[in-house]
Amino acid sequence: MIRLLIVTYNFPPEGGPAVQRISKFIKYLAQFDTKIFVLTASKKIKIKDESLLADVKNCTVISSADYGKYFPGELKKIFWKYFIPDKSNLWKISAVKKGIKIVKKENVDLIISTSPPHSTHLIAGKIAKQTKTKWITDFRDEWIDNSLFVKSKLKEKQKHMEISVLKNCNHIITVTNKAKNNFARRIESSKISVIENGFDEDDFNEISLSDKNDVKKLVISYSGRFNELHSPKVFFTAMSQLIIENKIDTENLSVNIIGNIENKKWLNNFPNLNSVVTFINYLPHKQMLNELGKADVLLLLATNMNLTEFFPAKMFEYFRLRKPIFAVVSSKGELSNLLSEYGNSLMFLEADIEKIKSGLLNLLKKKKEEINKVKVSEEFLERFNRKNQAFKLYEQIKNQVG
Repeated sequence: MIRLLIVTYNFPPEGGPAVQRISKFIKYLAQFDTKIFVLTASKKIKIKDESLLADVKNCTVISSADYGKYFPGELKKIFWKYFIPDKSNLWKISAVKKGIKIVKKENVDLIISTSPPHSTHLIAGKIAKQTKTKWITDFRDEWIDNSLFVKSKLKEKQKHMEISVLKNCNHIITVTNKAKNNFARRIESSKISVIENGFDEDDFNEISLSDKNDVKKLVISYSGRFNELHSPKVFFTAMSQLIIENKIDTENLSVNIIGNIENKKWLNNFPNLNSVVTFINYLPHKQMLNELGKADVLLLLATNMNLTEFFPAKMFEYFRLRKPIFAVVSSKGELSNLLSEYGNSLMFLEADIEKIKSGLLNLLKKKKEEINKVKVSEEFLERFNRKNQAFKLYEQIKNQVG
């Protein structure tokens, strides 16, 4: 039996996208020949989703205090240099000591750390070094090649941190080939594997895909947080202009945004969309999937991406729902190729607002049965089954443990 220590800052009952990947890995790794220990942070949880605990019932969870939680936001701004590479950096004060204790007591064979926050890799690196334990890093997002890195503090110091992690770990896992290629500029590519994000078939057992909405109204739904990499600005602008130009009837269009209620602030500059856009606060995972299942079209946003491409993790659950996807992307590349392979998608560059407007108009003119007529390849979907992805990780774990 292989004994694993997983270091992750975010973990159920915390909800949100940061916990999905590692929770599903744990769920299915537990079906192989493994015993799993999880080291996570004791902190205030903003979003809870108790339903996710079912995925991690077959592991032992140990938490240690994140002392950063005692620093209010204004105080963090004063002592910002102590929160490099991220605001979770002070977790290392308790986590390294606790992690070393777990590795020694439980005879751990291998450590897996997942980020962001990237502090988890710094913590795992220290535990691995002091216990001489094999170590795999899982990058859900890139670090210095992330499009938002330009806003980071002490960039040169962070570059040294990242290269130290890449050199000292035994293997690197990323979620895109673009990320792999970026890392390969600094470390040998043979040390890097790609395991994409995906969906868990079990989550769809009781999900209804039938259209229960108004026959005349087109319903577009989105799930997740808005930020610069997932910005609705261009999409909202396109809708707003079409309304001003009297080209669409607001009675025939409904846009549902499911996620943190802070998403609402993105609508402040578009008052004429108040009757079209509805914000739904964070829902437990299965409830969210049920809500998406009622939509005619699913909205995907991948914006402001320069150095890399970031795949919205929700996209793979969109795939499993087999719904048409209306995607606004920064440029053509790995993401757009995947959407093309999916087949049931409409893609627009964020710079081309006129084409986005035309795409919306075309959708509104179509009947619902025409929108939903594209059949999705089952072979394509199987690539993103979480169980299959966990097996890929298990194979990599066996390679490292020997």
